[in-house]
Amino acid sequence: YNTEYTVEVEASAKSWISFLGTRALQSGKLEFQFAENQNTEPRTGKVTVRDNSGKAAPVTLNFVQEEKKVITVGDVMTIPAEGGTFAVDIQYNTDFDVVVESGAQSWITFVATRALKSGKLEFRFAENQSTDPRQGKVTVKDKSGKVSDITLTFVQEEKKVIAVGDVMEIPAEGGTFSVDVQYNTDVVVEVESAAQ
Repeated sequence: YNTEYTVEVEASAKSWISFLGTRALQSGKLEFQFAENQNTEPRTGKVTVRDNSGKAAPVTLNFVQEEKKVITVGDVMTIPAEGGTFAVDIQYNTDFDVVVESGAQSWITFVATRALKSGKLEFRFAENQSTDPRQGKVTVKDKSGKVSDITLTFVQEEKKVIAVGDVMEIPAEGGTFSVDVQYNTDVVVEVESAAQ
C-alpha cells in the first residue's frame, strides 16, 4: 500500500474475526485472529480494506473457515447372549472407519452405516456359547484425523445354563440321594404334583 487505509470486518463476522494490526510500513502483513468454529458448518466472513483518501478501490478479503469435525455416538447397550443385529446412533460430518478389535472379530461384525450425516451403525453379534460374559471394543476413527477416536465397548451376556448330572435309579426303600448340577442363573426346583 501507499496510502492510508482502514480495515473493516463485516458486522456478522466480528464475533470470530478480529483485526490485530499491520506490521511494517508500505508493505507488510495484515494480521487477523480467528476464533474456533464450534459449528458443524463452514462459515464465511468478509473484510474490506478501504483507502482513507478514496483514491484506491476497496479490496475485499473473503475468509472461509472450515466446520468443526464431529463424530458423536449414542449409548452402547448390553448384548444378549443369543446375539443378533443391533444399531448404535451416530452423527458425523467427516469420513470415518469402523474397526473391530482383533480379539472380538470372531463375534462382532460391522454391518453398515445407515443414512448420511446421522443414522445408525449396525453390528451383528454371534451367540455367546460361553457361560461367561465377554467384552469387545470397536473404534470409530476419523479419516481426516481432526476428531479423536471414539471407542465403543460392547458387553455380551453369558449363556444361561443349567446342567444336571446323570439321574440314577432309586431303590425301593428310598433314601437321600444327590444329583450334580451346574448353573449360572437362578434356579427353582419343582417336583411334579403326582410325585410329591
